[in-house]
Amino acid sequence: MNSVLRQQARIRQRALLLTTAALPLTGWAVHAVALHKQIADGRKDPLTGLLGRPELHTHVQRRLRRHRDGLHVLMLDGIGFKAVNDTFGHAGGDAAIQTISRRLASWSTGRRALAARLGGDEFAVSVVLDPATALSEITALREQLQQPFPFEQHTLHLEPVSLNGR
Repeated sequence: MNSVLRQQARIRQRALLLTTAALPLTGWAVHAVALHKQIADGRKDPLTGLLGRPELHTHVQRRLRRHRDGLHVLMLDGIGFKAVNDTFGHAGGDAAIQTISRRLASWSTGRRALAARLGGDEFAVSVVLDPATALSEITALREQLQQPFPFEQHTLHLEPVSLNGR
C-alpha cells in the first residue's frame, strides 16, 4: 500500500511541476501570437486591408528568383478617383478605393498573387501567370475592376482602369 501512495504522490508532484511550468509558457505563447498579429496588421493599409509597398517589394524579389519568365507586376493607377472624390467627397473616393482593393484581393487569392496598395489611388499586383493565358487573365481583371459599384443611392462608374504590366 505504501508504494501505491508514494507513486500517487510522485504523479501529483510531476503534474504540479508540469502545470507550474505550462502556465507561464502558455501566457508567453498567447502574448507572442498577439504581437505577431499586431505586427501583421501594422503592415496593412488601414483603409483597404491590403499590404503595402515594402511587402510587395519583398514578394517580387522572392518570386523573381523562381519565376522570372512568368512573373507579372501589374501597376494600377486609379483613373477616375479624382472625379469620384470631387463629386461624392472623400467617402465616395474611399468607397471606390475599397471596392477596387476588394476586387484585386479576390482576383489575387485564387492565383497566389499579392495585391498591394502603394498609396492614394495606386495599387499593384505581383502574380505568376502562364504566358498562354496571361493576356486574357489581365484583360478579365481590367474588366472586373471597371465594373460599376453602388455608393449610397448612386451607381458609380470609374473611367477605364490603366493597368501597366511587366
